[in-house]
Amino acid sequence: MEMEVHDVPAAFLRSNMSNDAQPLYGFVGPDVTEHIGRMYPPMKIHFSPHGNLFFRLKRYIYGTNEASKRFFDTMTDFLVGLNFQQSLCDPCLFIFSDGNDLAYVGVYVDDLLIAANSVDLMARFSAEFRDEWNTVFHQGNDFNYVGLHIVRSRSDRSMRVDMSGNIQKLITQFGNDVKESNVPCIDSILVQSGEPLNEAGQKTYLSLVMSVLYPARMVHLSILFATTILATRMQKPTSDDLAHAYRIIGYLKTQIDGGLTLRGTPASQLKVYVDASHAIHPDGKGHGCMIAALEESPIAWRSHKLPHVTLSSTESEISVYSESSTYIVWLRHLLQDLGHHLDGPTPIMEDNTSAIHIMEQGGNFQRTKHILVRYSFIQEQARFGLIRFVHCPTQVQCADLLTKVQSATRIRDLLRLLLWSTAHHEGV
Repeated sequence: MEMEVHDVPAAFLRSNMSNDAQPLYGFVGPDVTEHIGRMYPPMKIHFSPHGNLFFRLKRYIYGTNEASKRFFDTMTDFLVGLNFQQSLCDPCLFIFSDGNDLAYVGVYVDDLLIAANSVDLMARFSAEFRDEWNTVFHQGNDFNYVGLHIVRSRSDRSMRVDMSGNIQKLITQFGNDVKESNVPCIDSILVQSGEPLNEAGQKTYLSLVMSVLYPARMVHLSILFATTILATRMQKPTSDDLAHAYRIIGYLKTQIDGGLTLRGTPASQLKVYVDASHAIHPDGKGHGCMIAALEESPIAWRSHKLPHVTLSSTESEISVYSESSTYIVWLRHLLQDLGHHLDGPTPIMEDNTSAIHIMEQGGNFQRTKHILVRYSFIQEQARFGLIRFVHCPTQVQCADLLTKVQSATRIRDLLRLLLWSTAHHEGV
């Protein structure tokens, strides 16, 4: 498919403010009104005694209530007017299908990623966007989209995605003096220690953790476990927590050019790796992970603290099974929206044979109602033919990457299984 990236300049000013919208007011102080008075002398009668100018907005601007939503509604109306259909799985995905013509638009605030199955169709929609929104656009096989550097190779039908620019900015902001690290976390991250941070330290900690969360969710899945652990300590971070956060920056220094290679064919099948670590949090709760892949190319992943206490490692695994099953249902529908039809049930790759046995043969969980409900839900999905259970040897269990502290060698081995590369290759 042909691909283009479009950016809408002054996007929020383009959305209409209805007459019944909640009024939005603002003001500028004397340092600004002094210049306004010189440029527009008649405006001086509207200045307050203290030199302030109060006003009511007729348009949304960045930072105002509902600005992004109103722009999204305006963009949605525009796309629907072009006969795009909004996906039920993801409201930010729009699909155009007319005979042999097929196109997709992904909307991320004011950034648009457009794909079309012919040069003529792409040219048509590209012109529509430029005429209506005066967009700044880029086309080709090497481009950037919301912090993602995407390089396309038509020769082997693959795409490489990295975040080198975003990582460089993080290092400049937080890590110029941080030493490189060959791992994103060490065992001591599992137990909170150290002295409470002062106000300045807390601001640095919150900013750092939230900043690394974006690359962790988009490309650098190897840092997601550590980032998720630290994100549970936002309210009362300590000096040691901040040191662990800086270790993530030190690890990213070794991964600036690291990226994922995405491959797939119309026959590619979805598989999901799941894993859980039992009772690793101080409150007794476990930690779970899911990695969904097409042709070993990870397309979605999640690392999370379990919402409840489980009584065994098997129960922890079953809890993650349940979480992953809901994602599988959603992913199957989303892939179908994207024209990728799946044959047969989706395999869930699991290294806990006890959990697999219970899922296939049944078990007794009357002592824990929340697990019984999840177990019943999983079996229902299996009966519907949406999932099936597959034993995955621990040494190739990719989900281990997001559930526990790993050595540098183990991280490299698991990333290699997920088509991770450290060298950048230009598109063809």
